[in-house]
Amino acid sequence: MDTTELASVLKLLERAGYSFPSTCPNDFICIIDPTCIWIPLLDFINTAWVILTLATIILLAGWGITMLRGAVYSMKELSQNLRTLVLIFGALSLALPIIKVIGGEQLVINQCNIIQVPQQDVHKMVQESRKSFEKSNYESFEISDSAYDEFNF
Repeated sequence: MDTTELASVLKLLERAGYSFPSTCPNDFICIIDPTCIWIPLLDFINTAWVILTLATIILLAGWGITMLRGAVYSMKELSQNLRTLVLIFGALSLALPIIKVIGGEQLVINQCNIIQVPQQDVHKMVQESRKSFEKSNYESFEISDSAYDEFNF
């Protein structure tokens, strides 16, 4: 299997939704098991982080608007609210790095099974699909307009 064909297959696998398709030693194409729950969970954590950040920005803006409109907060209330925000964001910020330190950088990927497909088998499948595509002769179809004779164009 040449490098351009291999790159095309890897790009198609990635577009099909397979996580981290790559080449492995001994002429294999490796993909992570699509039923693995860890990668979508990591994506959910990243998405939740963004949503939580946006919600906090909206809440802080609302808090600032109420202060501009004349709401009076005591220094104790302000410090408690800010301390709570710092604790929430601190815990969320440190959770993933702590897990990576404990389990290593590739913790999520190592929890998933890796499927290895020989490159020769993939090459055979690509060649068979090309042959079946070449067999279908699209030029043999005759396309005509049924209204052509009716209006004498």
